[in-house]
Amino acid sequence: MPSDRTRFVGEALAMVLAETAEQAKDAAELVEIDYEPLPAASHALDAIEPGAARLWDEASSNVCLDVDVGNERAAAEAFKRAAHVARLSTWVQRVIRDRDQAYGAAVTRRLRAMSIRDKPIAPGSPWQNGFAERLNGSIRRECTDHIIAVGEGHLRRVLRAFAQYYNESRTHRALDKGRPDPSVD
Repeated sequence: MPSDRTRFVGEALAMVLAETAEQAKDAAELVEIDYEPLPAASHALDAIEPGAARLWDEASSNVCLDVDVGNERAAAEAFKRAAHVARLSTWVQRVIRDRDQAYGAAVTRRLRAMSIRDKPIAPGSPWQNGFAERLNGSIRRECTDHIIAVGEGHLRRVLRAFAQYYNESRTHRALDKGRPDPSVD
């Protein structure tokens, strides 16, 4: 979970632990988050333009992967000789999201205006949202499966420490097994 800023709508920001679903709902309603708008790009092509606001400050751009496969010269020659060449641009066609209050009517209207299909997951079904399922699984596998919490305060401290570890020290495959905070090395 992020400790200082969110990077996309729907990113998990808080965790509620309770003994009953009713207690969890009551506690979730008490969560308050103050947002400070940051520069953003709503289309992938805008996000990769030079000078676009970067998702990660320490990255040189928003390009995650740029791959050249095969023989570039031979491919260029083949395209020159081809009777027909098809070009393809793709874009996000749907957004799978949680049914939380972060998504109001304004978000739904904006998605429609961009011809993006809004697809909320079923209530209480985090497994339908890959991001939520990945976060829940990481917390369970890397943290809560290895402790016995001796009260809510203890669990809160453990989860706060885990969030700091996850966001700063833990190695990530997306960073070539580097750490989000290189100063931790």
